[in-house]
Amino acid sequence: MLKVKDVLKVAKSHMQIGICGLLLFLVFGNDLFAANFVHDTAFKTVKLTTKQIIALRKEVQKKESRYDRNAHMLSSSFGSPGYHTTLKGGVVHSTFSSLGYALELFDTNVDSLAYRASLIIDTIVALQDKNIYSKNFGLWPWFLEEPLEKMSPPDANWADFCSKRLLEIIINHRNKIPDIVASKIDSAIIFAARAIQQRNVAPSYTNMAVMGAFVTIVAGD
Repeated sequence: MLKVKDVLKVAKSHMQIGICGLLLFLVFGNDLFAANFVHDTAFKTVKLTTKQIIALRKEVQKKESRYDRNAHMLSSSFGSPGYHTTLKGGVVHSTFSSLGYALELFDTNVDSLAYRASLIIDTIVALQDKNIYSKNFGLWPWFLEEPLEKMSPPDANWADFCSKRLLEIIINHRNKIPDIVASKIDSAIIFAARAIQQRNVAPSYTNMAVMGAFVTIVAGD
């Protein structure tokens, strides 16, 4: 596993540590700094109130018709900002949206939905490029329907977005996830953190600089 001192070194190299610390504090709040920043970056688990869980279950129920039991992902009508993808329309299965849905399923505290969430995660983790010699190492495609090699070009930001969601899942719900799936999540996060380190975005790319620092620091912990 990555060492905290290593990821901090990288975080400092692609962001001035003062800017990094300030932005992480503004975005993620006191939890990141609950303990010594250098020696303990562990996040506290999030505990939803009963009222929040009831509201969440209602929202999850609204998405029931969109869950594809064959693909183990959330389906939706195609949409894009006009770049990275060559798809033009139809029904697609988004990796990032499906991970968000999996997190919601875990948060409901319903055992049958936790099982579904694990199936979703296992499916999406398998879509990550794990070839260390590949230029797309650590990345995920936007959609199940469009592998990385068919994107124009692959979106390097997806290493950050997807691993950030996986971190939320594994930090808050590891006890609900089968060991074999949890192990795959751990590996996927490390691969994504390596990709983020290698990319090394500048502080001027503000949202990705903050997200990349978050992923590498917490993954290192």
